[in-house]
Amino acid sequence: MKKLYSFLAFALFFLSCAGLFAQTTYSETPGAPIDPGSGGQTYTSTITVSGGTTSITDIDVGVDITHTWAGDIDIDLTSPAGTTVRIMDDGAVNSSSDDVVVTMDDAAATPHNTNMGTIQPANPLSAFNGEDANGTWTMVVTDDAGGDGGTWNSWSMMITGAAGIPTLSEWGLIILTLLVLNIGTVRLLRLEGQTA
Repeated sequence: MKKLYSFLAFALFFLSCAGLFAQTTYSETPGAPIDPGSGGQTYTSTITVSGGTTSITDIDVGVDITHTWAGDIDIDLTSPAGTTVRIMDDGAVNSSSDDVVVTMDDAAATPHNTNMGTIQPANPLSAFNGEDANGTWTMVVTDDAGGDGGTWNSWSMMITGAAGIPTLSEWGLIILTLLVLNIGTVRLLRLEGQTA
């Protein structure tokens, strides 16, 4: 029983500290028309993160583009630190089907060869791990062939990481939780001793 109480105390302490890590979603709706004219045109959109994680541990990216030839689309994402990752590569997708509606996740089971669903990015998003999320993120969509167009509807980032140094009130909550757990565990152990 003592091991069970210790495990419960540890689990509750872990949950109390879980608030020090956070996942936050940031999104933008460019609504930018993609010209079906000559190829090689680029479209840029930014998201400014403020008060976000100071050390990224994971990032997933969602993109929604209406387009009549998904295989024309390249997408690059640049962090505030200047790291650029090509997350969609038209050479890898090579799809003549419509639209790009994806969530890119390094841990996805589906490789980077389709334009729908949850897929792996063309290059790992883990390149951003450890960076400060705060600042301006830039996404560039390139339509590198003429004859097809559409609309860049939206994009988003789901960023997970350390939420920074705890405030005094957060430390107070953690210490209070530990005290309550300690008192509760001692009382449970005493009750167990009395009933033994």
